[in-house]
Amino acid sequence: MMRHYYLMGSYTFTLSPESDIQPNFLFRMSEQFRPQMDMGVKYMFREDFWAGISYRTKDVMIASLGARFENLFFGYSFDYSFNQIQRMTYGSHEIMIAMKLGSSTRRYRWLDRY
Repeated sequence: MMRHYYLMGSYTFTLSPESDIQPNFLFRMSEQFRPQMDMGVKYMFREDFWAGISYRTKDVMIASLGARFENLFFGYSFDYSFNQIQRMTYGSHEIMIAMKLGSSTRRYRWLDRY
């Protein structure tokens, strides 16, 4: 097992009351000092639909789509590599299904006391 270190961040810019754009990055490095970085941007419409594109060092492009229905989230992502492994894999697919449990509005209720 190797230890890995991660640094990530994003910021949401509001374009209109119904749409946002969110640039993001992820920097990771192992104990052998092999850094890797993902940089991307995601467009969100009404917080119900989103689409994004990212670039990962080592020549990988990532496209993603997603939708929310009540407390269920569905997503699809496709990674396309521009290096030699592409001839054998033709890219990779990822399907995501998530469920949000509980309400985040009550989460920080204690902050109102101060």
